[in-house]
Amino acid sequence: MVRRTMEITDILAITGRDEREKLKRATQEFEALFLAYLLREMRAGLGKEGILPMGFAEEVYRDLLDGEVARAVAKAGGIGLWRLLYERMVGALPGEGKDGRRG
Repeated sequence: MVRRTMEITDILAITGRDEREKLKRATQEFEALFLAYLLREMRAGLGKEGILPMGFAEEVYRDLLDGEVARAVAKAGGIGLWRLLYERMVGALPGEGKDGRRG
């Protein structure tokens, strides 16, 4: 049986990849929250007048819908905010250079 020992660089590469993925998800979620806030504020500007009064359940549903739409938009590329944040922050991860490259 051949036993392969992991080198420190292997461990750092695995950990770094995980950290970059976590950062990507965090920045996408931040963009989704920002987009959900924008949607909520746009709806607030429209007013609540209508044929039928809006109940509590409809308000909750709209908030949930706005959140899901915002997540889908952010995951599909969004407005580019998550990518900008990711590129700025990836250099601060352990083992990353200022340009986001390992080393």
